[in-house]
Amino acid sequence: MFNELNKEVQIDEMIQPLIKAMNSLDWIITNSCCQGHPNGEFHTQFYVQFFCSMDKINFLSKILNKINRFIDRKHFPFLLNCDFNYDEQVCGCQSEAPQKSIALNLSLEEIEIDTPEDEKWDIIKQLTLEFSKLHTTK
Repeated sequence: MFNELNKEVQIDEMIQPLIKAMNSLDWIITNSCCQGHPNGEFHTQFYVQFFCSMDKINFLSKILNKINRFIDRKHFPFLLNCDFNYDEQVCGCQSEAPQKSIALNLSLEEIEIDTPEDEKWDIIKQLTLEFSKLHTTK
């Protein structure tokens, strides 16, 4: 896969469809991600860092609300977080954001130990579906 600067980047296989769906929108630019590696030392949980146009924050909010309702209906032991990325020591922070965009970090946090991976993938598939519904061409 290639990023905005047309540089080849490695994206974990299981989240490639989500990143592709997010990048297909003209109001999102992804800049860092990981599918989560439960037995790894670094990035044990799923995350996507991205810039979102401020005028589209309501679209993003609607997607995240749908996903939260999905998580609740399924009784999955996860919290969906979308945090402002202000820390200048982190790649993709607000100081690097394009004008009129906000730097965000989307993540899933397990609230129980040893949560089945299938539940995480169901949530990520649902995220992919919701972002795909809004597809626009850059």
